[in-house]
Amino acid sequence: SGRVATLIRGRTISAGSLLMGLALFGLVSMIHVTQGQLFTDPRDRPLLVGLFLVYGLGQGLAQPSFIHLVTSGARVNETDAGSAAGLFLTTAQSSLALGVAAIGDVFFVWLGPAPLALDYVRALSTALICNLGLQVLAFLLVSLLPWVGRWQERIAAPANDRIQRASISRS
Repeated sequence: SGRVATLIRGRTISAGSLLMGLALFGLVSMIHVTQGQLFTDPRDRPLLVGLFLVYGLGQGLAQPSFIHLVTSGARVNETDAGSAAGLFLTTAQSSLALGVAAIGDVFFVWLGPAPLALDYVRALSTALICNLGLQVLAFLLVSLLPWVGRWQERIAAPANDRIQRASISRS
C-alpha cells in the first residue's frame, strides 16, 4: 500500500474503506438483481470474484495504514512497540470476532425457523446490507477525523515531494 499511498496522497484508509463499501454495494446489488441466482449461474462467477478482489484490495489498503496510525499515534517508545502492536491486534481480532457473531445473528434472525431457498437470499442480503451500513459509517468516521487527514498527508508528504521534484526536473 506504500506505492498506492503516494498516488492517492496518503488517504489509504479512506480509499480502502470506500473500495470495501463499493464491493459490498455491488454484491448486494447483484443479489437483488439476480434474485439470489448469482451463486448458481457459472457465468456470474467472474463478477463475484471481481467483487471479492475489490473488497480485498480495499482491506489491504486500509488495514496496514490503520495499524500504523494507531500504533504510531500512541507515541509508544521502541521498547514497547511490540507490546503495543500485540495489544492492538488482539483488540482488532476480538472486535472482528464480535462483528462476525453480530452479523451472524442478523443472518439467522432473518432466516427464520423453517427457511426456504429464498429466505437464505433474504437473510444474506440483509446481513450484507448491515455490513455495508457499518462500512459507510467507518468511511465517514475516518473521513471526519481531522487528525487522520493530517497524519495521512504527513506520511505521504515525502513521496509527494519526490513526485514534484521528478516532474520539475523533467520540465
